[in-house]
Amino acid sequence: MLFENLEDIEIPSCISGKVAVKLHMGERGNKTHVSREEVDLVLDKIRENNGIPFLVDSLTLYPNARYTVEGYEAVARENGFEGLHLEIASNEDITLINGIPVINPVLGADSLLVLSHGKGHAATGFGGAIKNLGMGCTSREGKKWMHFPAFPKYDRKLCAHCGACADSCPFGFIGFDSTKKIPAFDLSDCCGCGSCTDSCPAKALYKEREANEEVMDRICRGAHAVTEYFLKNRGNRVFYVMVLKRITESCDCVAESEIIAPDIGFLSASNPLEIDEEAVSLLKEKSPAAALEWGAWELFKKVAAKYF
Repeated sequence: MLFENLEDIEIPSCISGKVAVKLHMGERGNKTHVSREEVDLVLDKIRENNGIPFLVDSLTLYPNARYTVEGYEAVARENGFEGLHLEIASNEDITLINGIPVINPVLGADSLLVLSHGKGHAATGFGGAIKNLGMGCTSREGKKWMHFPAFPKYDRKLCAHCGACADSCPFGFIGFDSTKKIPAFDLSDCCGCGSCTDSCPAKALYKEREANEEVMDRICRGAHAVTEYFLKNRGNRVFYVMVLKRITESCDCVAESEIIAPDIGFLSASNPLEIDEEAVSLLKEKSPAAALEWGAWELFKKVAAKYF
């Protein structure tokens, strides 16, 4: 359901006890993530239910400021969340749920509120509740497993030996042997962003044909592991709130991303696919020219429907 004001959203009384608020707190320098003012309003509503809320998130796959617990805590303070109860899970603080390494601060809560920022996403077309749950509630190993199908494949016979792939990798995972004139790959923390495959003029670097759909399926399996756990062990005490403001082309992992649509408002729902579908429907209605990968979203929606 769409609300003009966040204050008008009613959070169910079952969102009480120790409440994990799953939130992406933004990359260093990002100004469009869910704001401190918006978070405070949600936390106050949880407290009205006699809940004890805390913010929770996991570490990144790729090396950046949020790669360590200490680094993420520093970024959270910089982005306005100083003074709040934060639980940034280490990569060891996990429990396997259906084979997915889910972070324990989420599993240890009595109830879960998934607070998402609606925006574009390279892997799913739209990044909302399912992406926040699936990729955001797992460890680095879980994220690596989710991204693995999109890792670049290399056909040496096609290689033009130009070094464009090494120049394009934003994380420095590809070196270039100037003597042998061949790339050297270290994909241990690769996130499958596609910069190298897009830059290769000879198409010697490529993704498998079904890679995108497999990545989507793994994200959904990660999200489903969390919701299934709360269904079986916590009486399905999960609720979803989405901020459809400052809507950007890329996810909040990017320091700067262009705003592509006017502010729409706030959504709430009890199902992650339901809230994501409503957000995309509103976005298409309010800003049909928004530069998002709608084809990717349609495929992601189809994949997600198997789980939610």
